Amino acid sequence: MTRETGYDLLPMMVALTVLAVAGLALVNMTGATTRNTAAVERGSLAALAAENILNLQWLDAARPATRSGRYELAGTAYDWSLEVARTDDAGLLRLHLEVREAGETRVAAEYTPFRRAEGWRGRSPPRAVSPSLKSRCRSSPLPR
Repeated sequence: MTRETGYDLLPMMVALTVLAVAGLALVNMTGATTRNTAAVERGSLAALAAENILNLQWLDAARPATRSGRYELAGTAYDWSLEVARTDDAGLLRLHLEVREAGETRVAAEYTPFRRAEGWRGRSPPRAVSPSLKSRCRSSPLPR
């Protein structure tokens, strides 16, 4: 009497079932990652649009005012609203910017910076680097 060697059908079915479940989990995880990547991209573009809008408002007006508008970046239109409010400090204003994709109600980006009430008109804005430091940086050799 000889004994046949090989695999039984039941263990093979169990192994294939385990592989199929693992494959489905991997496909689901890939889909979720793709959806998250798209959401992060939309959020990053909205944040960049908000920063651009704030910079334009910051540079445009001697004294910012409550206003709203539409801004386009990378083929996407954004509706924005800027609310300007006084603070307890008379020389300081609170700006609150909300940015939404055009036609959406959900806020895509939101910033609340503070700014001096007078603005820069009639004066030069503060320098990030003093002229003397800038000239010293320009004339000093690079270390080797």
